[in-house]
Amino acid sequence: VALLKPTTSSSVGWGGYPSKADDGWAFQTWNSGSCIHTYRRGGADWWEVDLQASFDVDHVKIYLRSDPRYDQKNDYKQFIGSRIWLGNNLCGVSSEADVAPDDDGFKSIYNIPCPKDAYGRKVRIEKLYSYLVICEVQVMVRNDNLGDSDEMPTTTPSLSN
Repeated sequence: VALLKPTTSSSVGWGGYPSKADDGWAFQTWNSGSCIHTYRRGGADWWEVDLQASFDVDHVKIYLRSDPRYDQKNDYKQFIGSRIWLGNNLCGVSSEADVAPDDDGFKSIYNIPCPKDAYGRKVRIEKLYSYLVICEVQVMVRNDNLGDSDEMPTTTPSLSN
């Protein structure tokens, strides 16, 4: 439900604008132009999406960078301990148990489960004391929360957008 929704971040570095993390393109290389990057290093760096309505969030799927010029074998360890907020409530904290390998076998895709009845309008990913680099974020809601809408969430962007 986060696809193409309004985003913001604590800072922007190297052209990694926050809107790139919910553009529907889960490319995990910097040169693909689909990754966000914060600039400030220290304190808490964060990225946030406004879902424009409250949803019962099941889990948040986060794609990290994993291209050859990047330390893809260990970057997932840098993301461990990152917090995922749903409004003012903690959805989850990333751990090694939440990370899965990408198509090339590198651990770079996190699935962070949220507790049952985790409702909220804004999802914030927060990383302490380091840059935040994310290539895509997908917010997955429970099916019974979709209502009677004919418009179903998608992970493929429309060419008309």
